[in-house]
Amino acid sequence: MRFFQVEATSLLSKSLLFILGLAYLYFVPFTKVEESFNMQATYDLIFHPLQLSQYDHFSFPGVVPRTFIGALLLSIPLIPLQRIFQWTPLTCLFAVRCTLWLYVFSSILLLERTVSCRFGKAIGNWFLVITCTEFHLLFYGSRLLPNIFALVWTNISFSLILEQRHIPLSFFILAFTCVVFRSEIILLGAVVFLVLVVIQILSCPPHHKKNQEALLLFVWNILRYGIFGAIFGTILSIVVDSIFWSRLCFPEWEAFHFNAIRGLSKHWGTSPPSWYMTHALPKLLMGGGLGGLSIGWLADRRTWPLYIISFGYVLLYSCLSHKEVRFIFYVVPLWNICAAVGFEYLRKRRNKHRLVGALMFGGLCFLLIGNFIFSLFWVWISSHNYPGADALQTLHQIVAGEENGMSKKVYIHIDPAAAMTGISRYLQRLEKNFSYSRQENIENLSSFDYLITEKPWVENFTMIRSIIAFSKMDWKHLQPIWEPKIFIHTRQS
Repeated sequence: MRFFQVEATSLLSKSLLFILGLAYLYFVPFTKVEESFNMQATYDLIFHPLQLSQYDHFSFPGVVPRTFIGALLLSIPLIPLQRIFQWTPLTCLFAVRCTLWLYVFSSILLLERTVSCRFGKAIGNWFLVITCTEFHLLFYGSRLLPNIFALVWTNISFSLILEQRHIPLSFFILAFTCVVFRSEIILLGAVVFLVLVVIQILSCPPHHKKNQEALLLFVWNILRYGIFGAIFGTILSIVVDSIFWSRLCFPEWEAFHFNAIRGLSKHWGTSPPSWYMTHALPKLLMGGGLGGLSIGWLADRRTWPLYIISFGYVLLYSCLSHKEVRFIFYVVPLWNICAAVGFEYLRKRRNKHRLVGALMFGGLCFLLIGNFIFSLFWVWISSHNYPGADALQTLHQIVAGEENGMSKKVYIHIDPAAAMTGISRYLQRLEKNFSYSRQENIENLSSFDYLITEKPWVENFTMIRSIIAFSKMDWKHLQPIWEPKIFIHTRQS
């Protein structure tokens, strides 16, 4: 009976995780500036794959180039489907994000299977339940950030490491991910390498010659596969991205040189070294996850390497002044595994120490339910946080309601604030009578019929609609504050 209960819980948790990821995508389909490169790249690959001159990145290259490999992984299976079913751009937006979520979801299930084999099926179920209640992994799991592409590969790598099989292959994957998607993975790989070497030394003390040879072979295989992964990823990235950027290009090296070597990432803001521990960690795990994480290390020594790897990576990355939550997404699954061990430990102990155990376990479950409710609240808030996208869709409705609106030539200018809050090529209409411009620093806007801008007043234009969006939380009164963020203007006759 217990077996069937565990299996039913597993199936229910997996279904809930998958449905929640799709629901978050459905209710918040639009994207912001951090995702813009891959969003525009997938659009170009789907709708005019061979017409490089029309690709968006030549007009708006960004501060540093980014790789096309992630966009290709999403677009290639969708190109024939779009041709067969004649999907609209908006439908393709959902399809692209669904495809990425399938990759992320599959990598989470792979990790859950390994956790179930290593720690037990119940802990695998807790891992899924805890993941379901957290906001960030599900919300960003379908968003085209380089960090999410990297997350898929790090989940696969951690699965191989926890299986304690194919460990050299896991370093091939980490090295490949480092040179293709996110260079900070080198820090994660370094911590994992040191932890595994220490475990190998403790399990086989190098006093005997055979143990020394085994240790050297273990280290050599890891380094060999890591070097091969880095070489393969470097060659693949240079070949693919040089074609799409029409110049010799190694995007992740250029990004690393800009952000780490030159230190220019600080222009996007800096945070104190403790920020990841004091701000990011509570945001990512919230109350329930933090509670389980604080107990997991007491419950099972096998979690200790996971604690060292995750916190070691965070401490190393804390040396970089520019910090964002997405930079440490890769270790959130490790924290969730440790939290799952803590939850299962308390569940078993609640019968031995009835009052204290029941209170502690019940308190953590209550926090977990609070996590879920809070996540749903933030999804609702986020759905009102893309005023640029709302403005463009509203303008299309306004034009459609005008006399001859869908047949006359319409020129629309989109300013940076609107472009960075949800507008992408996926929201633009394919009809040739619609012309869109995102060109900046235009002094004379009189050639445009409509403006979508953050400015409430523009000379020679009349404001016809304001888009209300989320501004900030008033924690004193526990309510969101809404403000007009984007305005639609029409040219005066």
